[in-house]
Amino acid sequence: MVVVENVTRLSDRRTQTSSEAFPDDTLELIQSAVEAVPTSVFEDTTKHKEIGAFDAAIAEGLPQYEYEGAATGGFNPNCKLWSHQGFNYSVDLYDADARIAIEVEKSERKNVSDDLLKFQKGYRT
Repeated sequence: MVVVENVTRLSDRRTQTSSEAFPDDTLELIQSAVEAVPTSVFEDTTKHKEIGAFDAAIAEGLPQYEYEGAATGGFNPNCKLWSHQGFNYSVDLYDADARIAIEVEKSERKNVSDDLLKFQKGYRT
């Protein structure tokens, strides 16, 4: 089992008050999905190689979300949120109805800047 520690929400840390707070029930669902991932997904992994089974296990726990790795032979186009604007990135999980995007980063710290760009783009659109 994966243990999630020190959960904070951006809405708890920012001073902006013109948008909604992240829904507690949704946060609990996401946290439960992450915690339900078996530790076996981390066995026999190679350094510098992404652990795709981790994302897949989280996606199983969040069936209402589109999963980037769900498409046969490529990325799920429903997770490529801004391709119509020339932004060629996708998110790992996306709930279009709730407009909640999830990015699971577990392989490279250098990718965190890309993830921040994705969410900044989302914020602005």
